[in-house]
Amino acid sequence: MKCTGVIAAIGLSMITAAVYAETVAALPLDQGYYVAGHLPCGQASNATLMLVSSNGISSARSLCEFQKIQRVDATTFRAHSHCEGLEVDEGNRGQAVHIVTYEILARTAFRFRNEDGWSGSARRCAQSTLPEPWRGNDTDKETFDGHDR
Repeated sequence: MKCTGVIAAIGLSMITAAVYAETVAALPLDQGYYVAGHLPCGQASNATLMLVSSNGISSARSLCEFQKIQRVDATTFRAHSHCEGLEVDEGNRGQAVHIVTYEILARTAFRFRNEDGWSGSARRCAQSTLPEPWRGNDTDKETFDGHDR
């Protein structure tokens, strides 16, 4: 009887691991502008603003396109991204693959930590609450799902 319980526990662990090791198409976040978690939307700047889409995250200094996203558990995801831009290691000619772990707090908020230990948080802001020039940006309609960006 004890063996049956152990085998059942191992089986359940394997099933749980299989479910959460799945590759997913996108992070479960609403698309749009996100600002560093501590800042009011109206005080966003190049240094604190990022644009989240289903295929990547961009900021003033880098553009990262998701190559693979894995669900680690119910709210944690590991994204392998191809990045280009100023924040990318110069030794890679402005391009690199980064692995970032995202903790999804809500469809409109997340925390992140990259493989170098750099971490932060962000929350979604309606485009109408951002300062210019982001308030008036004409974003690609295919990038967004119809929400107030």
